[in-house]
Amino acid sequence: MRASRRVKFLLFLFNLSQDIYRRIFKWHKDPWGITEEQLLKFPDHSLGKALGLFYQQHNIKSMPKFENHDVCHILTGIGLKMHDEIALQYLLMGNGKVSLYLLGTIFLGTIVLPEHHAYYRAAFLKGRRMPSFHRLNFKHLLGGDLHQHMQIPSEPHQISHNHFCTPSHKRKYSRLML
Repeated sequence: MRASRRVKFLLFLFNLSQDIYRRIFKWHKDPWGITEEQLLKFPDHSLGKALGLFYQQHNIKSMPKFENHDVCHILTGIGLKMHDEIALQYLLMGNGKVSLYLLGTIFLGTIVLPEHHAYYRAAFLKGRRMPSFHRLNFKHLLGGDLHQHMQIPSEPHQISHNHFCTPSHKRKYSRLML
């Protein structure tokens, strides 16, 4: 099966499962309630401003209750393509996060896109080297200096082949890129 069909299959599963995941596993979390425009008003070099620029650069909107996930993209330098999303889950697992959704994403992603195995392994090892951050609520850190948060050790040139990739097109229900 061609890679684009495999990616479309994963995208279909993501679109099917994201609302279910949000209702079952994130029921206790509140959405941040901060618009992309409000994020852009944060001071230069702040995490909030970086998040606003991230949304603007990729022409995407925040997904309620997934804002922390978006910050993880900024702090780790991992892009938005499907194989990047799977790599981010590997990184988070290496950082100590374990959830049914994470394990399912890793399992399916590894089977469907095995050609990125070395990338996934590098992401996992990078997550192990990083201080634990997967439980942080980044909403309270939006006004803080991005460079302070970037002290999380990273070697993005070694881990991601598509840093902050520009989307080739938008999907109605997903921010993931093909």
